[in-house]
Amino acid sequence: MLHGDQRSEVGIAQQRRLLAELLIERDSTEIFPASWSQERLWFLDQLRETHGAYNVHVGLWLKGPLNITALRASLQELVIRHGSFRTSFRFEGGKLLQVVAHHASVDLPLDDVTFTSDPIRQAYQLASREVHTPFDLAAGAPFRARLIRVGSEDYVFLCTMHHIVTDSWSMQIFVKELTALYTAFCYGKRSPLDQLPIH
Repeated sequence: MLHGDQRSEVGIAQQRRLLAELLIERDSTEIFPASWSQERLWFLDQLRETHGAYNVHVGLWLKGPLNITALRASLQELVIRHGSFRTSFRFEGGKLLQVVAHHASVDLPLDDVTFTSDPIRQAYQLASREVHTPFDLAAGAPFRARLIRVGSEDYVFLCTMHHIVTDSWSMQIFVKELTALYTAFCYGKRSPLDQLPIH
């Protein structure tokens, strides 16, 4: 016979198993209901008055030789790893739905401002424009990256996401995983990240 604490632990374990079964990543496009918070952010986005107010971004100043191929591969690995980077939103039947695509490719545009009169100012203007450009949540995943070259070995790396799929805590994880992947790929190694059991 199980005591109260033991029954509680068994119940929690069963709930976790059920949740894992629901959240295990499938091999095809999946559709899920949006959360209440996502519905609220989607509604505000539809007003088209925020001009990127709900964009969350990270900017990194990269100094030294940059392996752009490894950086692009690292981003692609993160898009494969995290379904939120492959998610668009569709309003159907009075409900907001998350549409998670199985495949998505990463675009990493490179802006070279090294030959402008003021590369730093130009980079700032490009970064500001990037950060404030709104996403079309129905057209594609609310995730984009851009690289700005400001010197022979000086770059600004920008990554912008909509708050509907991320927050500041998640962005810290993103930077940590990106750094680990980039370091490994620069040395021709495989991803050092453990596979995620659930998404």
